[in-house]
Amino acid sequence: METIENIKFIITLVSEGLIRVEIKNDVLIEKEDLIDNHKIFTKMLKGKQGLFLIVFRRGANATDDAKSEYANLERSKLKIADAIVVESTLLRIGAQFVFKFFKPEHQKKIFSNEQEGLKWLATFKS
Repeated sequence: METIENIKFIITLVSEGLIRVEIKNDVLIEKEDLIDNHKIFTKMLKGKQGLFLIVFRRGANATDDAKSEYANLERSKLKIADAIVVESTLLRIGAQFVFKFFKPEHQKKIFSNEQEGLKWLATFKS
């Protein structure tokens, strides 16, 4: 397993083609963060598409520019699917609202725990 950690994220290549992104407590995600992460993902996946388990911790939020960047077509080309884990009901409702305005091309689904998200991602493995 390869792991890269900075002040906002812990990014782990869990297995070939599967990346877990943990967004730390009380961080504000900005567009530049997503651009930097995309470079890390591309390197970890060796340019191939991958599956992503994205885990939001307490108090994590994103700027509108970051939400727009999330839906960027170039980012979507790298992704087969995102399982987004949001434990808080309020944040889960907020995430669903965001997807109505910022619609990435890849598959995405929101879950309340990592096990459900991993089970869903497994349906995309060939």
